[in-house]
Amino acid sequence: MTRVVGRVRPWAAERGAGAPAQSLDDSATWRTVGALSTWLLGGIVADLVLARTLTRLAIFVPKGDPWASIGALLGRAGAAADAMVLLAALLVLAALCRHAGARRSPTELIDVGAIAVVAAEGIALVLAAPVVPIRTAVDVAVVGVAVGAMLRASTGAATGRLSRAGIAVLASAVALAAVFRATDILAIGVAGELLFLLGAVLAGASGLRLTRMDRLGIASLVAGMLTTAVSIVFSLQAPLMWGSLVAWSTGLSAGPPAVAVGIALGIAVAGLPGLVRERGTLGVSAAIIVCAGYGLAASGLLLAGLLGLATAGRALSSEQAPGSVGVRPPGGGAGLG
Repeated sequence: MTRVVGRVRPWAAERGAGAPAQSLDDSATWRTVGALSTWLLGGIVADLVLARTLTRLAIFVPKGDPWASIGALLGRAGAAADAMVLLAALLVLAALCRHAGARRSPTELIDVGAIAVVAAEGIALVLAAPVVPIRTAVDVAVVGVAVGAMLRASTGAATGRLSRAGIAVLASAVALAAVFRATDILAIGVAGELLFLLGAVLAGASGLRLTRMDRLGIASLVAGMLTTAVSIVFSLQAPLMWGSLVAWSTGLSAGPPAVAVGIALGIAVAGLPGLVRERGTLGVSAAIIVCAGYGLAASGLLLAGLLGLATAGRALSSEQAPGSVGVRPPGGGAGLG
């Protein structure tokens, strides 16, 4: 069993030592997908902080200056972040389409086609109101992409168990969100929200196992603890305001208790940076899915979440490529991270 020690660059785990020249994780198109996914993650984080959190929080502050000016500035910045998400998502989709075409993989082409349906629906909404058949087709496409990601996660033997479990649970939450939108059965929506929180916790925990005690690692841990503390205090002092803010920013509105949401958010904030640094595109994909939120109506966020699932599935497949080595935890084996 080969072990990789020392400082590892983000994409090292995916490229693999001794992998075939034409393998998935060595292809130029896949590296392009990884680079564009990083930009998509940056846009999603900016959208989450600016458009879905700070801009919404401005509703509850006094309306006079300087607060009104600050709110207007945040609104413009949030709109720019939202546009960046859509643009980056379309670029990632184009790169995935090129990658799937180069590999001539039927399953990957089906995935890309399903995501393209979602993208087309989002663009069509600008011109016309949604119609039931198109909405149904989008829901079916979402479930199909999510199920594909779940299957890949369940067989990703070269990846840590927590990472695979996190992707699988997040994929099941995305599928349930689509089913809930189609059926409006409250129990399905609640189950999806709980699974989304569990998936965020698993993804964050897998990153925590890989976190180094350097500047980024310490800053991530501090940010995670502050997120949990502020969330719990906020939910206890102003529960109605907290509930509205969480629903706007993450889509969680019915099921999880406020304390559980605060703890889960803290674990995700603390662990996802480490997962991104150590697992490359797989970590970026997990972070995209979490930051895109659960079942939010914005078409750009739905598209980003599906792209996160698709790239996570391909990252898992690349780690199983014949001859690839990847990064192993001390002692060998798949490990938990």
